[in-house]
Parts: sequence; structure tokens; C-alpha cells
Amino acid sequence: MDKVITEFLEGAEFLSLPPAKQRYLREMISMMEGRAMNEKVQILLSYGFKMQNEGMQLSREESAMLIQVLQAHLTPEEKKQFEQISRLLG
Repeated sequence: MDKVITEFLEGAEFLSLPPAKQRYLREMISMMEGRAMNEKVQILLSYGFKMQNEGMQLSREESAMLIQVLQAHLTPEEKKQFEQISRLLG
């Protein structure tokens, strides 16, 4: 795991999340590692639905934290695609 992700997972904001949200986010981030952009989006959507089915939802702040981490190592083109997708889902 890279530095940005490690700092996120060890940060006070992440650690203050309920354990179930932490578990989902850790799994999701782990699954996304080394994947192509389209695969990351599929994983993101899949976990969003899983969380929703269990009555969980990320707040705006939590979503912003996650997006910042996910964008850390995207190419400029991937960042542009990710931003477009985020706006559609937003």
C-alpha cells in the first residue's frame, strides 16, 4: 500500500468512522489497488450498493476523503474521467 493510502487509513478522520464503514473502505481500497480506471469505478459502485443495502451511507466529508485518496495516483486523463463520473453519480 502506498503512503497516501496508508496515511488515510491511519488518520484520525478514518479511525473515527464506525468499524463497519472502516471495513468496507479498507476492502474497497485494497481491491482497487493496481486496477484500471474502469475497474476502480466498478468496485466503487459495487461497494456503494453493498453499503447502501446494509443501511450505510458516506457523508459528504467521508466521500470527499475517499475521493481524494482514490485520485492520488491517477494519471491526468484518469482524474478527468473520474471527476466526470463523480459528477454523474454525485
